[in-house]
Amino acid sequence: DFRREQTPQYVIGEWSRYNASGPYQVLYSYTAQIRPARYELDPGLRIPDHYPKGFNQYLTATEVIQLEHPLIRELSTRVRDPEHRVRATLRSIYEYVSSLGSQPFKGTTDAVTAAKLGEASCNGKSRLFIALARVNGIPARLVGGLILTPGSKRTSHQWLEAYVAGHWVPFD
Repeated sequence: DFRREQTPQYVIGEWSRYNASGPYQVLYSYTAQIRPARYELDPGLRIPDHYPKGFNQYLTATEVIQLEHPLIRELSTRVRDPEHRVRATLRSIYEYVSSLGSQPFKGTTDAVTAAKLGEASCNGKSRLFIALARVNGIPARLVGGLILTPGSKRTSHQWLEAYVAGHWVPFD
């Protein structure tokens, strides 16, 4: 079965099949039409006191995005702009997380583990960024996909988006 969902920003194609008789193979091809996007964040924009209904999930803790942990709280004060400006806070978080070492960890790395180790894969760094953004009042969410290159190996990748002035802005 194939399901196609079109939104103003993306198209999702999803294949599914139940096969009780054993394994099956899916062959696919992929065509992408890529357009560059540039986000100019107003340097004076302040972190809002509240967001539209439904944004709580992007501001709360999860099992792997620990907002109340003392290490996350301590780091959040280091990256927070004293004037609570969005751009300065996100830049500071980005610079801190980008300074961590990169390691291709298997499995899930939570925000606290990434901070304690001072290194992580894309998923650990993304979760740490999200934790620091959320604890500073900026909604953020995890995004994932595949790095599609010629050959048979497919590599998963995770990044994040932060909600700024009505737009989800990607950070990688």
